[in-house]
Amino acid sequence: MEEEPTYYCSHCGKKILKNSEFCPHCGTKQDSIFKNKQSIEIHSNSTSTMNQTSNENMLQSLKYGITDAFTIDKRMSRAAFWWWYLDVIIMGLILSAPLPIFYKKLAFDDDQLWTVLLLLFSITYTFLAIACLTAEIRRLHDTNRSGHFLWLLLLPLVGPIIILIFLSQKSDVSGSRFDRNFSKNLWFKKPLPWTILIMGALLTTGSLITTTQFVNSEDLSAYGLPDNSTSGTSSTENNDADSKDDKIEDSSQNDNEEDESDDTSDLPSLDLGDSTIDIANSKDFTTNATESWAGSTLNPDKISVYKTDGEYTK
Repeated sequence: MEEEPTYYCSHCGKKILKNSEFCPHCGTKQDSIFKNKQSIEIHSNSTSTMNQTSNENMLQSLKYGITDAFTIDKRMSRAAFWWWYLDVIIMGLILSAPLPIFYKKLAFDDDQLWTVLLLLFSITYTFLAIACLTAEIRRLHDTNRSGHFLWLLLLPLVGPIIILIFLSQKSDVSGSRFDRNFSKNLWFKKPLPWTILIMGALLTTGSLITTTQFVNSEDLSAYGLPDNSTSGTSSTENNDADSKDDKIEDSSQNDNEEDESDDTSDLPSLDLGDSTIDIANSKDFTTNATESWAGSTLNPDKISVYKTDGEYTK
């Protein structure tokens, strides 16, 4: 009569007979000294490589998600995983609140402080993205599946649905085969995680700044206006070219200064507050665009651009 299969293989985690020297499933030799202890630990799903306690909650799962953010050689229970994702959703809502302010300040403010704040935001965003990825791998391990199943996410529509079903399934004791010896040192004491975080944050910050500048230039071009926010160098070169042209025009006009002095009273002018500005030339542009720009909704039908007759300072 065969004995009750109450023991588990130390390699594949499948049930074996009590006195088996080799696993009939994978052929791994069993250590009889530690077999009973290992069987009890695997059967109870309470090994040190299992993210599970008797009372799962948001705080405990948040701790798992942060401390194991760069760990994949473990397992994560279904309850701990979904509590962790609830934590991520709440943190995501909090982090997304200041994003409109960042976009506006980066588009219309040259203060580098906003770039630094955006970099700090990107570090947090990158950390959460990595922590979610590793948590999904550990959850798949708990269902006795490899983390490579996440490649299914590349399949439109069908892939995410399949992964969602896998992540929602119960634990499988055979998933212990993914438990390996991992370093007990916390991730923030290692250089590699910080390197990954910084590189990811720089890429995220660069993409956000590029997107902001692109949207800003599109808004300006919709009204037929030049984009002056692309670079300080191009603006300086344009100003230098304009100043040279003005000097040439001034030198050529000095010979006819007396004739022009008689006509200055006929130049058009523009009143701005308490000041009157003489207009040398103007050009009108027609547009039917409607855009939200700098916090306001604009719907002009004509835009006039004026060139002043002389230099004016604030």
